[in-house]
Amino acid sequence: MDELIDAVVAHLRTKLSLGAEFIDNQEDGKPPPVCGQEYYAISQGEWSNDAANYLDERLGVDVTITLRTPFAPVDRSNDAVGKVLRRKANAVKAALHMDYGVLALADTALTSANQGFIHPLVFLGCDRPTVRGADWFWAENDDGRSVDPSGLSITLKFGRAQRVQRIEEQED
Repeated sequence: MDELIDAVVAHLRTKLSLGAEFIDNQEDGKPPPVCGQEYYAISQGEWSNDAANYLDERLGVDVTITLRTPFAPVDRSNDAVGKVLRRKANAVKAALHMDYGVLALADTALTSANQGFIHPLVFLGCDRPTVRGADWFWAENDDGRSVDPSGLSITLKFGRAQRVQRIEEQED
C-alpha cells in the first residue's frame, strides 16, 4: 500500500507541477499546519483481498484537495472557490484514472519483481465540496471555537488497483 501512495504523490507532483510543500501522504486527509493556499493530501483508500490461497488485493487511495478561502468574500467563497476546487479535482482525475505510469512507479519500489500491480487505479467518485473551519487548518478562532469558514475541501476516491501475490512470496 505504501508503494502505491508514494507513487501517487510522485505522479501528481510531476503531472500537476506541484512542489513538495503542496502535496504529500497525510493519513487523515487534512493539510499540515504550515500549508499554503492549496494542499493535496494523499491517504489510504480501499484495501481488500478477493482470494484465499493467494493474495488478490484491490487497493485504492483518496486525494483530498484543500483550498483556503481568504481570496474570496464569505458570501461568494463557496461559488468562487468551489469552481477552482472542481477544476483541480478534474486535473487529478485525468492524471490518475487508468494511468499505468502510477503502477510503474509503485512497481519500482517493490522488492519482488514478479509481484507487481496488474491493474491501474480507477476513479470511483468524488464528494461534494465541504466548508472547513479553522480546526481543519490546525488553528482556533480567538474565542476558541472553529465556526468561521476558512477553506473548502473535496475528496476524490480511486480504487480497484490490483496486485496478485503468491503466499510464499508475500512481502512484509
